[in-house]
Amino acid sequence: MEEDAVGPSENLPHPIFCEMLKLSDIKDENRFSAACWRELSRWIKYEEMVETGSSRWSKPHITLLTLQNLLQLKNSLRSCGEILLDVNADSFAVLADKITESWGKSASLSRAEIKQCKEILMAPKYHLIGSKFGSGKESSGSGNDSFYNLLEPLHEESIAAIAKGDKTYGTRSVHFNLLRKLQKDTEGACILIGSPDFLTYPLVQFVRLKTATVMKNLFEIPIPTRFLYILLIPKDHMARDSDTIGRCMGTLFVDEVFSHICYKAKDNLHLCYGIDEFLSQSTIVPAGRLSTQNRLEPHDNLLPQKRCFGGQPTELIRSLSQTPETEVKLHRTGKLFGGLVEDIKTKTPWYWSDFRDAFRGRITQTIAAAIFLFFANVSKIITFGGVMDHVLHKQMVNNNSNSNNNNRN
Repeated sequence: MEEDAVGPSENLPHPIFCEMLKLSDIKDENRFSAACWRELSRWIKYEEMVETGSSRWSKPHITLLTLQNLLQLKNSLRSCGEILLDVNADSFAVLADKITESWGKSASLSRAEIKQCKEILMAPKYHLIGSKFGSGKESSGSGNDSFYNLLEPLHEESIAAIAKGDKTYGTRSVHFNLLRKLQKDTEGACILIGSPDFLTYPLVQFVRLKTATVMKNLFEIPIPTRFLYILLIPKDHMARDSDTIGRCMGTLFVDEVFSHICYKAKDNLHLCYGIDEFLSQSTIVPAGRLSTQNRLEPHDNLLPQKRCFGGQPTELIRSLSQTPETEVKLHRTGKLFGGLVEDIKTKTPWYWSDFRDAFRGRITQTIAAAIFLFFANVSKIITFGGVMDHVLHKQMVNNNSNSNNNNRN
């Protein structure tokens, strides 16, 4: 079971295609249930959801999130311990071993629980296949038969063919229209949410692969996988919120700023800071005015605002972004005071601007700092004078008066 590694090892940001799968039970002809992962939503730029009881996707819409679920997502990332960054894995089986191993260390799982978690992660993954990409006929039947018509795993030969650039195979397993929507260097982010019966406390993990790798059946289309977010919670532990937490993560994955943070993050706190940044530039609708079940269709006539770090870009931020950063290194010049001369040359272009910046946009802070320093120095002088006056029994005179008295004598 070989899987092709795609893309450079550097963590350069790429466009993200995201899918969310939920742990479900599926019954065979003998009515035996088995665990499987069922696709619920996907994000290219906006969210598309699998319509309930239908074999089609919903229209792309803007995901409506709640502050509570975003904070729950932030807490899950903060409490998951050490996240897996720059992981080397050429298959999902290897990746599942590393994930369960990390859970065994951080969550103190038993061997039996680790084995069960591995079986859950390796459960079959089913993706929605539209009727025109199936047998050419409309999906029909009822009960489990119709369910099987809606869900079908990707075939291994399809993955191998598309990874090699071969498009001569049939269209039964691959959504070519979806492939045309994606940019050439698009990478995948997969979200797995579920509520296994054996869990007594939540398990969370965020994974970033060092090299984006095509993993069989993880996505409905064979694109290289870069990120993986897993949330497994007990059935009696905020089970209703697992879907909305997953939707929050999917929305963040396709956000232009948060996706860059995911590529550059060094630990889970950086991801939490990314969520804080996302919240700082989000608009909150008053309570009771809108439900998360509503679907807001994007309008082309409404131009989206440009996202940036820490709010609207100021003139200083623009100038810094346009000015290339030069790294100043100390080096021996071989001349007398050569280092001082080079330092002056480096600082001269910004000499007057350092003074002007104090009066442009920061005048109140400058005045407040000056007043604070004045009283801080005066208080020390007064305190020291009082102590000296007490120690010398009020016999303090000026140094000049002492010298004059000595001259007279």
